[in-house]
Amino acid sequence: MHALVDRDQLGFDQIPADYMFMMTCLDSETFSGGSFRPYQKLELHPASAIQNYGQGLLEGVKAYMRDDWRVVLF
Repeated sequence: MHALVDRDQLGFDQIPADYMFMMTCLDSETFSGGSFRPYQKLELHPASAIQNYGQGLLEGVKAYMRDDWRVVLF
């Protein structure tokens, strides 16, 4: 049996930890396994698209013009 969660107490915040979860995957593989490791710096390829925060965040943004000529984003 799972404990009930007090949804009024849930929040979004950064909670520092001494460990992090890491999982690796090559292009020809699927994500599987993974392990907890001591907190450490991450290595990213210089051409990694996610390094540009805007590119990683806004990749799926769409804009449409309404009948009243207003542009809406979502």
